[in-house]
Amino acid sequence: MTKKLLGHWPFILLILTLGVYLGVKAVPENSWDGWRVGSAQTLLSDKQWAEDGILNNYFLFLPQGYSKTVRYFDDPELRQHSRGIATGGFIGKRLYYTHYPFSYLLPTALLMKFGVENRFWLRLLEILFSLGGLAFLYWFLNIVSNRLAALAGALFYGASTIFLDYADSLANQPLDDLWRFAAIALSVFSLSASEKNKKYLNYGVWSLFFLASISSYDSTLFILAWLVGLDLLILKKINFKKWLFWSSAPALAFGV
Repeated sequence: MTKKLLGHWPFILLILTLGVYLGVKAVPENSWDGWRVGSAQTLLSDKQWAEDGILNNYFLFLPQGYSKTVRYFDDPELRQHSRGIATGGFIGKRLYYTHYPFSYLLPTALLMKFGVENRFWLRLLEILFSLGGLAFLYWFLNIVSNRLAALAGALFYGASTIFLDYADSLANQPLDDLWRFAAIALSVFSLSASEKNKKYLNYGVWSLFFLASISSYDSTLFILAWLVGLDLLILKKINFKKWLFWSSAPALAFGV
């Protein structure tokens, strides 16, 4: 096992380098990632969840400053004040943020629940998610090609602005990367598995697709297109039953 890992030492070095850079970047208390608004909303919602409980917040975002009285603004007669004075609507805006999957808030909300207040530790957790996603990308490229191509692909993505700006974000991007690349890698790995193991691997892919869908909208159509494309282009099969199985993952996630 150790010998196999040493064979991938350039990628391990890349992961360590990115980890140190992102960790140092996350240390200053006044620094932010590339989507500071999304991270600030996450912090506000996590505070509400940690203080009052997730169930009391209906598993919904509440990106408002923490106050016991803020929920009064969700009453119909006060909703026009929920996000500043809003006119022209029948009952005004809802206080709760209802139109995006919620589960990417859970890891940082749980850390807050256990007493973590320093934002560095919250960002460090997200960095680990992002580096995990990069590892799955490397694994996928190594399966379909070779170590050199896998390293080049991981380096290209890991050094990109898209990765470096959002790898420490408290918003949805780190978990979206993790679940998306994991689902892609496992779906390709399953092609060479035995029929018995392929069944369980397919359940694993479905679970990863569900987790991606309940964490973010960003990759839903891409993952579904990828899974259908594997059947059409690699296996050269039309399998509506299987595609319906894949589609049930985001349908269930959005339903929740």
